[in-house]
Amino acid sequence: MREQYYEQVQTIKQQGHFDSYFHLRYATENPNTNKTYLPIYWHYVWWTIHGQKDKQLILDVRNAVENIYNGLDPTLRYFTVTCGVHCNENLYPILPSNVEIYCGGYNDGECDNLWHAIPYYKNQWPRRRDELPKDIFCFYPMTGDYQGKVRDQLNKLLTCNEYKGFSHQIFSTCRIYSFDLYAELLNRSKFVLCPRGTNPGTFRFYEAMECGAIPVYISNQFILPYQDEVNWDDCCVRITPDQMKNIPEILSSISDDRQARMRKAISSFVSQYLTYEKMYKNIIKHVGIK
Repeated sequence: MREQYYEQVQTIKQQGHFDSYFHLRYATENPNTNKTYLPIYWHYVWWTIHGQKDKQLILDVRNAVENIYNGLDPTLRYFTVTCGVHCNENLYPILPSNVEIYCGGYNDGECDNLWHAIPYYKNQWPRRRDELPKDIFCFYPMTGDYQGKVRDQLNKLLTCNEYKGFSHQIFSTCRIYSFDLYAELLNRSKFVLCPRGTNPGTFRFYEAMECGAIPVYISNQFILPYQDEVNWDDCCVRITPDQMKNIPEILSSISDDRQARMRKAISSFVSQYLTYEKMYKNIIKHVGIK
């Protein structure tokens, strides 16, 4: 079964997700880690059955994952890696208690396993362009799809013009189909609104950091990686859903000097942590080598 998953990863590695990068590098280096790696390409599993109406296909996937679980040695500790959310009991079985997960999408109370946050990051992201001016105070690329209560609430605040009258307006769009335009707007923004989706993590948080903008993390559950190494108050603004009506006031209270210091801390984080190679090495370091 493991060999089959490696073959699947080989066929879709061009998608560029961290799952496939970790699989292929671990398979090549074969490090002698303290915990045994469980090589399931969760992103492939997710997209195989997400939105799928074929109940037999969903059942087949569940059975395949469950067969892997049943083959695990209960006396050993395992770990698995996913760039996004995976732990949804409606789609596939919950992880056994002896499996830890390093996850970019993070847990939202769906299982009791030991979760470790990693950046919710993709290689094919907009890059920083220092030649562009920071002439947009706050940017929120609205999504037209329902992706959780927090985004729904924020979309309503923006579409109902609830922020009218504040000295700083929020620049938002319903859809951006041009990647280049999206990258430009991120680079021109001082702040970028990053509301949680169906799980506490969001790609937008790290896209903003990559482009030198200050992410405004809006959630009822703040889960961020490397908290023993990174002071996240230096790198982002955290806002709860009940504070959303006051977003312009909260952001306006942050001085230009404070913004400059935050962007410097963000640049440091990006250079130290935000590459696939560094994410891989951090996981291996955390798991430990025998």
